[in-house]
Amino acid sequence: MSTKRILKTLDRGLTAFEMIAGSGDGITLQDLARKMALPATTVHPLVASLAARGYVERIRGPVRYRLGKAAVRITEMQQRSELMQRAGDVMLETAGRFPGATVSFAQAEGGDVMQKLRISGTDPGVLQKYCSRTLDPYGTASGLVLQAFLPDDDRILIWEAHPLQERTGGRKQREELERAIAECRGRGYARIQPGGGPVYAVAAPVFGKEGPAEGALGMSAPVRALMEKDFAAILNATLEGARKISGGK
Repeated sequence: MSTKRILKTLDRGLTAFEMIAGSGDGITLQDLARKMALPATTVHPLVASLAARGYVERIRGPVRYRLGKAAVRITEMQQRSELMQRAGDVMLETAGRFPGATVSFAQAEGGDVMQKLRISGTDPGVLQKYCSRTLDPYGTASGLVLQAFLPDDDRILIWEAHPLQERTGGRKQREELERAIAECRGRGYARIQPGGGPVYAVAAPVFGKEGPAEGALGMSAPVRALMEKDFAAILNATLEGARKISGGK
């Protein structure tokens, strides 16, 4: 088969894919062939190849073709890539304004809270990508804020993967956790108070186009290195950064 023949077949396949994608609830083979000005016998192998890879799917009533799960996954991968790019850009800008602070971006994955991006307070110009460090879902600001704004099913996955021990005050811990989550949801962010330890930490939810949280932007810094005005400044910068990553200005 010649190169021209291969490229022509590829071009036709992409044209068929685009037309199916724009058809909404699907398009019949006959209508697709008519739109492409090609015989149905020529279009059918193109559609069958797309269906075999999962990019389109065949449905009945009448028999027609629409986008498949593989095409949806490509869209989701592109959206995740864009989200990570925005998060990295905002984190670098934020870290430059707060020397000594650590900035991170976390997401929930399969019941765990994973730190995907990180800028250390000791190396503010270096963005560590996809470091995939597991965070404590109950003892970190990012973990708490994700539980506050994740869909119920994802939050339950975290609870199942990290159960509170009933024999060691688990019921009381669960009540305290649910109260903390409700407070985060009411405020719109999570905060570990300065009096609770040597590190001040805040986190704000990053939302996707569909509404649920897709991640959490967090900032932390040693309390001893902060002045009174710095606490509010870090919180405001975190909220502002989360809005930018979510798609706001």
